[in-house]
Amino acid sequence: MTLKKSIFIAIVLFFVACGNKQRVNVEIADIVLSALYDKVVSMDYANISLSQVDSLIDVYASVGDDRREAVGRLIKGAKLYSINDDSGAIDELKIAEQNIANEDEMAGRLYYYLSRVLSVDNPYQSSYYAKSLVAWADSRRDFHLLAFGYKLLMNLETNIDSAAIYRNKAVNNFVLQGDTLMAEKTNARFAIKFINHLEPASAVNMILPFYNRVGYVRDADALATVYLVNNQADSALIYIERLRSAKGFEFQYYNNMAVYYSQKGDFEKALAVYDSAFNIYQQQARQILDEQIALVNGEYDKKLYDQQIELHRYRTILLSLVFVLLAIGAIALIIWLVRIIQRNRLKNMELKQAKEVLEVKNEELVDITKKQTQKLYAVSDVCKKTYASIVLANPDMVKVISRSLYENLNATYPQLSNMDFTYMFLDFIGLNSKEICTILCVQEGTYYCRRSAIKKKLGTELNLDIDGLFSQFFLGDLIEGDEE
Repeated sequence: MTLKKSIFIAIVLFFVACGNKQRVNVEIADIVLSALYDKVVSMDYANISLSQVDSLIDVYASVGDDRREAVGRLIKGAKLYSINDDSGAIDELKIAEQNIANEDEMAGRLYYYLSRVLSVDNPYQSSYYAKSLVAWADSRRDFHLLAFGYKLLMNLETNIDSAAIYRNKAVNNFVLQGDTLMAEKTNARFAIKFINHLEPASAVNMILPFYNRVGYVRDADALATVYLVNNQADSALIYIERLRSAKGFEFQYYNNMAVYYSQKGDFEKALAVYDSAFNIYQQQARQILDEQIALVNGEYDKKLYDQQIELHRYRTILLSLVFVLLAIGAIALIIWLVRIIQRNRLKNMELKQAKEVLEVKNEELVDITKKQTQKLYAVSDVCKKTYASIVLANPDMVKVISRSLYENLNATYPQLSNMDFTYMFLDFIGLNSKEICTILCVQEGTYYCRRSAIKKKLGTELNLDIDGLFSQFFLGDLIEGDEE
């Protein structure tokens, strides 16, 4: 890659890393994606920024390009694998797997990383992806990835003979591609895995070339172990010293040194070194135990948190349900009250209308009563004249009439006598005082005294016209007034 192209890619990566505040051109994103994928192919994980990859994933997600988004997730999974974030890598690679077809050119790399990250926790699934990688690489004649596939199968195999077959195939393909480094690494990993089943010389011959080229501490520990098992303490010391300052290999260093002093016959130093090894072993075991306890506690805390979230969700649902029921109840109550108010209003309107109807009827009855009263008065005038002519012509009829009046009205007005009714009747039919005195054969003074006595018996005011009083009595107005 030329310097100008490197600078251009770096500038593009910088703008992508700044995020998606403005929409990034897809063509530029494709250039960045290609550059990052080249780094994955060359296993140059150090120069891959997770923020850059996330920006690319956002770009392709915004335009709906699932395939390129999956490639971005493949790159992110490879980066997470390189920093030992296996769970995060699995999540990204599993998402990528959904959108990268088996015949896609990226499928091989996807199967490779899936097999790598699953090899420790899920060997069975790791073997599945390793075999998928072998099948894919063989169909596309990609001998380099084919070699990696066989190497993965070798690492997963527990039988030395089957593992040896995969090793030979992996080494042959690496050599065919001119990758002697990976061929040597494959031999070294095979020897370390089955170190207890190989001849010491054979194991050394398989591990030493790769160690001389790279100098991994892991291989130095394996070489020290092989020489110590073969009682070659002096040869082992060279590789034991390589472990002295290596982080994570303190226990192997002291353990190998104890064996070294034992083979040299210095048992006092051997015991002292064994004590150091034992202390380190205890620390490591305690650390592992603490990590396991922390993991268990973390899982317990997570479950407890999930249960609390679930409980909170149930409480929220319950409260929401209660509020809904209360709201429904309030609405129902309001509807019920509105209906009652409307019903009362309707009843009031009906009562008002009925009252108006009754008032109209009452007015009509009053009018009818007035008309009937007028008729009654007109008829009474005729009747009074008729009675007057009869009485004047035959005074004895007064006794018959007065007795009839007394019998009819005595129960209602027991304070009045028969003679009282006679005076009242004669006055009512329009006879004057002389005519009345003549018919009853009394003096005028007796007549007026009788009138006053009748007025007192009826309990009326003295200033009321006595003639009008008698008229009301016989026409019924006085009777209605007494009942009221």
